[in-house]
Amino acid sequence: GSFLQSIQGDINSVCWSVAISSGGARMLASTCDNSKVQLWNPDNFDQVVHIFEGHTDTVWTVAFSQPAGALLASASQDCSVKIWNTSKGTCVKTLIDHTGGVGSVCFSPEKNLSSTLISGSADTTCRVYDTANWTLLYTLSGHAGSINCLGYSPNAATIVSTGNTDNLMKLWSLGECLRTF
Repeated sequence: GSFLQSIQGDINSVCWSVAISSGGARMLASTCDNSKVQLWNPDNFDQVVHIFEGHTDTVWTVAFSQPAGALLASASQDCSVKIWNTSKGTCVKTLIDHTGGVGSVCFSPEKNLSSTLISGSADTTCRVYDTANWTLLYTLSGHAGSINCLGYSPNAATIVSTGNTDNLMKLWSLGECLRTF
């Protein structure tokens, strides 16, 4: 590929994560250690559409909902996950169930009939939420260290979690660990 364009956020902050929406309105989100999330117009990277403020510590990662990116989840060292409405630029929910910094977050794939969000934390747990009402469905315990990566199978029946200090990968289904690698 060829270089298209560089963008400049807050010059006094380190960029930790980016996410690109799929389907619907094209958007790019970036996180920094200044506790803010920036939402960019990818057709004009000089234009910041929204700056989401509300976290009190470094925002480690972001993820768009499927398929249109109507929601954006941000995971922070402040132990919270915030859910943002990308068109209005407002926070619609703050999830505060973790007791350690939250380093990973992922929405279930668009083909799933029941949409969920999973978060992984330094408290060694993953939390699975129903996005219809933001209730906590499952707490997945079994890692001995921080959860640094999460993902869903294409049909959302299986969740994969990895821990960065325990060197383990776990497969989960309906709150139960199916296998550890």
